[in-house]
Amino acid sequence: MNRAIPAAQVKREALDEGRKVFAAIRNEHTLPASAQEFIEVGDPATKIREKALDWAADMIVTGSHGRRGLPR
Repeated sequence: MNRAIPAAQVKREALDEGRKVFAAIRNEHTLPASAQEFIEVGDPATKIREKALDWAADMIVTGSHGRRGLPR
């Protein structure tokens, strides 16, 4: 029996989960109005570089598996 999950479903569920994480952070913390959120699909280094070039950011914050939270 083939129990494969279609790639489109995996991508959709991952994006939905990412949106939930952002919503939880917004609910727990007061973020400056200038804070921007991005959920991208692809090679992380490439996507981070693309955003850094597109947006003159003072800081880029990325997560690390969600195991330690913001204090880390």
